[in-house]
Amino acid sequence: MLIHEFVGLFLILMGFLVKKFPILIAGYNTMPADEKAKVDVDGLSSHMRNSMVVIGLLMIIITRLSIFLELSISPLFIIGGTILPGTLYMVIGSQRYMKKVNQRMSKTGMIIGVVVISVSAVLVTVLIFTGSRSPQFEVTGNQLNISGMYGLETKVSSVKLLEELPTIKMKTNGFSLGENKRGNFNLEEFGQCKLFIESMTGPFIYIETSEKPIIVSTKSRAKTEELLVELQQNLKQ
Repeated sequence: MLIHEFVGLFLILMGFLVKKFPILIAGYNTMPADEKAKVDVDGLSSHMRNSMVVIGLLMIIITRLSIFLELSISPLFIIGGTILPGTLYMVIGSQRYMKKVNQRMSKTGMIIGVVVISVSAVLVTVLIFTGSRSPQFEVTGNQLNISGMYGLETKVSSVKLLEELPTIKMKTNGFSLGENKRGNFNLEEFGQCKLFIESMTGPFIYIETSEKPIIVSTKSRAKTEELLVELQQNLKQ
C-alpha cells in the first residue's frame, strides 16, 4: 500500500472515530461544560466525519488513478490538493455549529485544528521527499556505505545480479512509494532483506553481508551494472 493510501485510510478511520467520540474534536474537548452545551455536537461531529472521509477518499482515488493512467503526480500535489483545502473547509464550516459559543474559544479551536493537520501534512511531505531521494553508494574494499533513509555501513561477502525481484511478502519496517522501496522487507525467496529499490523492472544486485542480505536497484540498468562491477572489483582486492 502506498503512503498516500495509508494516510487516506487513516483520515477515514479518524472521521468515524470523531463522529462516535466527539471529545476527540480539537477545541471542543477543552471547552467548559456550559460552552459545550451550546454546541450542536451532532451536526459538528457529522461535518467533521464527512470532511475527513472525503479528504481520505480523494487521496486514495487520485493515487489509484495516477497508477492506472501511469501518470507521475507529485506527492506535494496530492497533499496540497486534498489535505490543506479540505482542512480549511472542515474548520471554517464547523463554525456554523458553534454560533453561540464564546468566539475566542471558537477561534482557538479552529487555529489548533489547522495547526495540527497542517503539521501532519508537512511531516508526511518530508517523509515522502526523504524516502524518494536516491541513495548514494560508496564502496571501499569490502565495505559498502549506503546513505539516505535506512542507510547503513556493512561488510560485503558476495554479490550477484538478479533479473527479477522475488515477491515481496511483507514490509516489516520500511518505506514504499511507487517503485521506491527502502528498509526492511520480507521476500518470498530470501526472507528478511534490506531493500534500496528505485526501479522494479530491474536488474537488481543481491548483496550478501554479515547481517541480512541487501538488494539494490538504481533508476537505470547501466548504473546498476556499474555499481555491480565496482562491488566485484573491490571484493577481488
